[in-house]
Amino acid sequence: IDLSELDAEVLASEESKRDAYDLGSDLKVALVQARELLERPHTQAEYEKVHSHVKTIVHSILHRKPLEKNSKTISITKTVRESNLSFRLQEYASYESYTYFLQTGTLLPPSNPSVSSLTDEEYLGGAVIGIAPLLARYAIGRATLRDVRSVYITRDLLRQLEGFLMTFDFRNGPLRRRYDGVKYNVKAVETLSYELSVTGANLDTMDVDEEKEQPNMKRMKNDDDNDNLNTSTKTNPPSQPSVLPIQKLEELRSRMERRDELRESLIKQCRDAQKFAKQAIYAIHRNDNTRATKLLQDCLTIIQNNLQPIVNSEPSLYYGSFSNVLEEYVEAVLFHSWIYMKNDGMESTNNQDNNTTTNSTGLVGGKILSRSEFSISLHPEDYLGGLCDLTGEIGRYAVKRGTLRDSASVTLCLQTNMAILLAMERLNRFPSGCGVGKKMEPLRRSVEKIEKMLYELSLVEATGRKDIKAESTSMMDGGVLGGINDED
Repeated sequence: IDLSELDAEVLASEESKRDAYDLGSDLKVALVQARELLERPHTQAEYEKVHSHVKTIVHSILHRKPLEKNSKTISITKTVRESNLSFRLQEYASYESYTYFLQTGTLLPPSNPSVSSLTDEEYLGGAVIGIAPLLARYAIGRATLRDVRSVYITRDLLRQLEGFLMTFDFRNGPLRRRYDGVKYNVKAVETLSYELSVTGANLDTMDVDEEKEQPNMKRMKNDDDNDNLNTSTKTNPPSQPSVLPIQKLEELRSRMERRDELRESLIKQCRDAQKFAKQAIYAIHRNDNTRATKLLQDCLTIIQNNLQPIVNSEPSLYYGSFSNVLEEYVEAVLFHSWIYMKNDGMESTNNQDNNTTTNSTGLVGGKILSRSEFSISLHPEDYLGGLCDLTGEIGRYAVKRGTLRDSASVTLCLQTNMAILLAMERLNRFPSGCGVGKKMEPLRRSVEKIEKMLYELSLVEATGRKDIKAESTSMMDGGVLGGINDED
């Protein structure tokens, strides 16, 4: 089994990920410097220098060419950010949104040129959710200086942000975890507003008597909970305009809801495809080649016609259910070819449909397909995962042949699993972010079990009992069963 080409692809991919990680680290340092500059007095020249450096790094990330992967029938028009670049771009979005707020007192719209090239998740996680803790810190600083107007502006924006985010149906993930922290930022700024009011601080445009009649913050929070947005308090007049780009944000929410629908559809259809692949493996064990071939074709049809178009439009959905389906399909196809196909491409003599006996001949083909022989595009982790899982099915087949004392077939099973183990161990490294490495120990145990099985078969053969069918007949005629008659 030659995995050298795949090994080179894995090494190139890991090298690209390391470069992406270094680029992300550069952006992190540049953003720290930029935020530090905002915390102290600075000249316009200093700001432009630091801001230009941040922009240069972001431009390099956004125009970074993705590593070309093996591609046949799949054509992805978008790319997934490598390494931690997506998280770093969220930090950049929060920085840009915070800078925009300091200049305008409103939220940075997604159409702004500084963030227009980011994905919806990056904008939402950074410019919308990520700005909340920055605003909370800003409010504390302004409250220290008794700047009531700035605190109230910050509070109003955070309240509207919270109300808008409550319209989302976040699934479990990074966005959901970050969203859960927004309410604490809102509460912190509301507490600041209350504490300022009870210590006599007021807005320049408000009468002192009206300030004393303001409801406490607990009532204000209860009023806000009724409509999820800031509406009616004396410190916030009902006519106050929204500081959010509502139309653009609603368009973003619609796109994210559409992607959630695609994700749900993908998960549902992945279950069907995975079921077909598993059933094909069961059919192969029963030596039902016709049914196995049909099930594999059904699985392939779902992958090509239903799943790949969804992944083409949303590449982030590749990892997870879709990748698991590909791994299961690879395992089933590899097992099918190993049983029914020889290395010269011809069908083995075991390619017979027999629903009453299971692999009665035991003459498997022994063909292991390479990744290039599949009709669909496979990432290295998909093929390697399926190849490792194949050894489990070969181990089950070895047990079945061992019960028939078929030493030749068990030997072939051992040779195959050993060849796969050695090929995997020759890889310089496994693809990161997948479970291939965890499958190595079960693979080694599979080899050890078959070796022990082969040893036990040699012991049986040493006793002279080589043919289990002949031995069973002998037992029926004159053995234990033959010694029992009607009189007994």
